Amino acid sequence: MTVHRWLIPWSIYIAIEFYDNLRLWGRGRRPAWRSLGGRTLIFLVAQLFLMAVQPDRGTSKPPNMILSLVYYPGHCHERIAPKQAKVEFYHCRRIPDLKWTIHGLWNHDTFDPVFADDMLILELMKRVSEEVSNEVKLRMSRQWKSLSSRDNLQFWAYEFGKHHGSLAENPHLDTMQKYFSKTLELASQVFISEWLRRQKIEPDDHKGYSALEIEKAIIGRHKGKPRLTCRHLFQRNLSVLSEIGVCFDADFKPTDCRSSLVTHVQCRTVPIKVRPES
Repeated sequence: MTVHRWLIPWSIYIAIEFYDNLRLWGRGRRPAWRSLGGRTLIFLVAQLFLMAVQPDRGTSKPPNMILSLVYYPGHCHERIAPKQAKVEFYHCRRIPDLKWTIHGLWNHDTFDPVFADDMLILELMKRVSEEVSNEVKLRMSRQWKSLSSRDNLQFWAYEFGKHHGSLAENPHLDTMQKYFSKTLELASQVFISEWLRRQKIEPDDHKGYSALEIEKAIIGRHKGKPRLTCRHLFQRNLSVLSEIGVCFDADFKPTDCRSSLVTHVQCRTVPIKVRPES
């Protein structure tokens, strides 16, 4: 049940008025009910005006969202599983020629939710198999790869279970088919390697770039400030670009992403290296 913003101050006001009038009764004086009625009317008119100029939150737009894309050479730097070895959760699969792949789409305004329900993942895997079209799953297998020990189907189910709930009120994302299809559509509009290259930011193990340089290259094309994620290798005082998020409003128009403390520490304290392909 929604509690309107005017209900609390209105209740407080009524309580105070009745308390004051009860005190007058206690002193043998007649309460000024006419005054109470006049003040009540003024207060009610003021509250109706506030409701008109400040609509209830229940009618607000769905939240902004962030599309996060992983840069495989940076994310998996020194984490690729040895040949012939079992791929553990903290390892990366060896995927030749991979550069950028989708991580996921989620509500820009929420903290990273915890999601570790194995039984629910199994149920969601079944739903992905049945509810998502073969055409969309084929595109996902090319653009939305699992980098860890999870296979692609497990990874897609995990991402949907973890993040879809915070976006479900958007009518363009309210089903599993729509969620995955729209994520692919948004990713197809983002060409990070090309945007960086236009600003002379090339993969190089020896040259470093500032976060501002990378952000400027993205803003010039996406028209919204991105969110950078880096792996900070403390032993060598080195940051490696591992992920870039671009943000959209509820109508899927580019908008600014907010920076985070993690971004500041990992991406802004030392130059960032954009690693060549592994």
